[in-house]
Amino acid sequence: MLNGTCAALNYNAVHELVDLLHLHHDSSFWSAVDQVMPDYAKDMKWLEHNGAGIILESDQ
Repeated sequence: MLNGTCAALNYNAVHELVDLLHLHHDSSFWSAVDQVMPDYAKDMKWLEHNGAGIILESDQ
């Protein structure tokens, strides 16, 4: 599960960073995501099915 979680969090970070460049989730947005992370669809699906169970904790 940890590997899936890390990949999904990487996808989420890429998604949010591309949001800064593309205001809408149009074809140019998804093209930019694909350039950085060609297998993003797999991670996006994993996050859709498992994301609600992710708990992030801080040591602080």
